[in-house]
Amino acid sequence: LIPGDLLKSGPLPKCRTCLETQSKKRAAGTSSIRKQTELEAQPGEIASVDQLVSPCDGLLLTTRGAPTKQRYRYVTFFVDHATRYIFPWFHITNNAQDTIKAKEQYEAFARSHNRTLCHIHGDNGTFSAAEFRFDALKKGQTQSFCATGAHWQNGIVKRTIGIVTTLARSMLSHAMRQWPEVVTEQFWSFAVRHAVNILNMMPRSKLYVSNHQKFTGERPPIKPTDFH
Repeated sequence: LIPGDLLKSGPLPKCRTCLETQSKKRAAGTSSIRKQTELEAQPGEIASVDQLVSPCDGLLLTTRGAPTKQRYRYVTFFVDHATRYIFPWFHITNNAQDTIKAKEQYEAFARSHNRTLCHIHGDNGTFSAAEFRFDALKKGQTQSFCATGAHWQNGIVKRTIGIVTTLARSMLSHAMRQWPEVVTEQFWSFAVRHAVNILNMMPRSKLYVSNHQKFTGERPPIKPTDFH
């Protein structure tokens, strides 16, 4: 605990790790006032999707047996428009089959809470591949894409990925300083997963309701006091 006299003496010192990992540089002449036009939807109906590519291999979660030599390099993020619930799916390769599998996992999660994915908004590339589009069409799902050079039109998920990676980078950097003999950059996959849990489970509205509760209709399985 911080003594009361120190709190009264002035502002608290800034966290060195947070300052180093959360600082950003904005190019001259840019603006952050652009806003993506949002479509009205019920929870689970519309999702923005994008992928995170890591330059560093990420560890897979193993609970028994010999550790696997496979490593994560990609994360597909689904962000629900109505609730801002974040669903990440980690994968080793970046092909249409893995991206479809990520969508299937999100659809299964949504169905378990009586939600149905109806529309997907994303960038061109993997999400405009014939296999991915055929899978969406087969399930009665519509798609929309960003215009060329207009990635801000997918701002919902891109902003979310930025928040997740900034939080994960701060936690990972702090852990590496505290336990350099064990924690390495390959733990980024755990840091990203933990950051997503924090953002989903923490109350983020005046009604003190979390994104998890908005999407699932259930109380979060993790309490805010459980986060460290």
